[in-house]
Amino acid sequence: MYHSACPDWHDAGSGSSVYGADGLGPDAAFAARIKRFRSLGLSRALTGLILELENLQHTTVSAETRYAMLRVLKRAVLHVAAALPKALSMTRPAAGGPTPGPGLSLEQRLYAAMANNCLHLLHELGRGHTGYADSLVQSRQWAVRNAFQFLGRQILGAVRDGRLWPAGAWQSLHELFVYLVMRGSVRLHGDSLVLSDDAFDPESAYKQLLLIGLLAELVGPDRLQPDTLTRLGVLAKVVRLVESDGLVGEFGLILVEVSHDRPPRLRVGSLDDPFRGWVLRVPREVESLVTALEPTRRHRMAIAA
Repeated sequence: MYHSACPDWHDAGSGSSVYGADGLGPDAAFAARIKRFRSLGLSRALTGLILELENLQHTTVSAETRYAMLRVLKRAVLHVAAALPKALSMTRPAAGGPTPGPGLSLEQRLYAAMANNCLHLLHELGRGHTGYADSLVQSRQWAVRNAFQFLGRQILGAVRDGRLWPAGAWQSLHELFVYLVMRGSVRLHGDSLVLSDDAFDPESAYKQLLLIGLLAELVGPDRLQPDTLTRLGVLAKVVRLVESDGLVGEFGLILVEVSHDRPPRLRVGSLDDPFRGWVLRVPREVESLVTALEPTRRHRMAIAA
């Protein structure tokens, strides 16, 4: 699959421009260089892709060029990711412990670099535009869908490997969703305007990751098996994000604090003041699921009406 005996990827086209003559897409040399990652040793391919992505994020190109380059890079990223060993590399603290991680593994760094480029593209596409031009819809959809995908890969990888939460992942996820709401691209509990298609809904994707983070904190990531994650995807469609203003004094609220780099947290005591973010209202099935996964710990949650 990956062959370390192949020449270094820097040898191929390293002196030529990576952009087409029209400035609107990658040229053949760039595409060939990225494709060549698939023939390199896994370690070299992984490191090379990270460098390509991190350099691209700080390179001034048109949004159209960035979009085209990221589509090429995504294919290589997924090939490398599929070949990575899924071994434990850090012991995660017990449920309720500190959540931000001190650093990123190479796999998490790869996903973070891809997500950051997608976020960069999304903001470029939105800059100077009050609405959503038809010509930009496809690239916006792609940027949003892939930003969620690679932020989700960081979070799910931490659950899978028992690692600390990757630093910055939750903050980026919150900021992405707030951006979509503020731009009018997502109407909470309503129809998305332009950023959902038959296979993807940003609100459901966000809420599923919120539920995964919440349960990982409450019961520990080792108890979140694939069938549980699938069930959370179904439950995500019925949970609600509501403003905190009218909930001061209530107990057992699940707080989604978008100014903090962490998943939702269950506040056992009463809410003293409104905050920047939402309260996650969940059906009784979520509380039942938590109890089933961790019978010795009883969590009382404010159930959605």
